[in-house]
Amino acid sequence: MTRAPVARCALLCSLVAAAAGCNPLFMATRTNSIGWFSVRLDPGLEYADRFDPVPLSLNSPPCVELQPSSSTIYVFVPGFVGDNDEWHRVVDTLSSNDRAYMLRWVPYDERDLLVGKVAAGLTRLLACTPQTTRVVVLGHSAGGVLVAQSLAGVAGARAADGHPRVLAVTAASALAGSMNRPGAPDGSEDANYVFDLGTRIVTYPAAADGVQVVHLNTTAESDFHMKPDGDFKPNDPRRHVPRAHLIVLPGADHRAALYLAADALAGNGWRAWLATPPAP
Repeated sequence: MTRAPVARCALLCSLVAAAAGCNPLFMATRTNSIGWFSVRLDPGLEYADRFDPVPLSLNSPPCVELQPSSSTIYVFVPGFVGDNDEWHRVVDTLSSNDRAYMLRWVPYDERDLLVGKVAAGLTRLLACTPQTTRVVVLGHSAGGVLVAQSLAGVAGARAADGHPRVLAVTAASALAGSMNRPGAPDGSEDANYVFDLGTRIVTYPAAADGVQVVHLNTTAESDFHMKPDGDFKPNDPRRHVPRAHLIVLPGADHRAALYLAADALAGNGWRAWLATPPAP
């Protein structure tokens, strides 16, 4: 094995070990529960019993299976280690709604594959639901990076009457990347998404028409994931989806940012985010 693959293997192992709390069963466990799931927002059910696999893609499932009975659909994209216990509260907070979906993913998939899954899933939901239905996407940590990279590929987000149908929110996401390491000069994907996350991310594509974007950014003082490395800052405010609304959450740690996002989405707090001037 050459030095480059050895270095990449070491990087992958260190990132996974750190994110998974050095749990050797992390990868094996995650492979049994990846893909799109429908989420039953029923507080009376145990958390694990709320999830049912759903073949969400550009052409499936049949639209009749995706019809909401309320005006909002939530789409959850957890971070590097999946929907751990911090997501239990999020699901409970948003349990007044009856329809939600979650993408469970693994960091050794390819970036473009994962980006395509998110974009296709959102596009299918928009195509199969009334134009009055709002799709709210919540991505936490690395899941927010994935969401931000996917929004350009969403179709059907602008309703016929002109109103936007998608609100995409990232919370505590290292939008500038998690490590001070250069990515591919041409912006192409690396062998695994974990390597893409472990680089300096310098640009994001513009979101599709009809997609509103909010980045809820934590600070290095309260979120250790945002600690700088020299002049490299994982939460560099210059790295964002064009025209996104940038909100700083002083004092919020990595988990608290997710809770603050869920609380605001459950009420009307999200409207204040959109009232701030968008970034360039």
